[in-house]
Amino acid sequence: MESEDSLEYRSEYGYAKFNGNLAISHQIIREVLTREVITSEGIRVVKVKKPDYLGNSKWALRYQGHSIEAKIRNTDWLAMFQRKDIMVQPGIH
Repeated sequence: MESEDSLEYRSEYGYAKFNGNLAISHQIIREVLTREVITSEGIRVVKVKKPDYLGNSKWALRYQGHSIEAKIRNTDWLAMFQRKDIMVQPGIH
């Protein structure tokens, strides 16, 4: 927020005014967001909304109703996809 901005939350139960000078470090945000990490392995089927044809951007995917952006790290696979050696089309696994 800019110095002249202010923020209030109002509801039927009252209102709360937020401190516009509050600064939260990236380390604290990272700690809160990664307090619990659940790891699982297995095959997952995701829907491709937008593939990366140029190799410079992330793929837009959907999994169980959630949007995911992912960078393909397997450059060999990505090159084969871009050469159309591998097809990613509806209904093909």
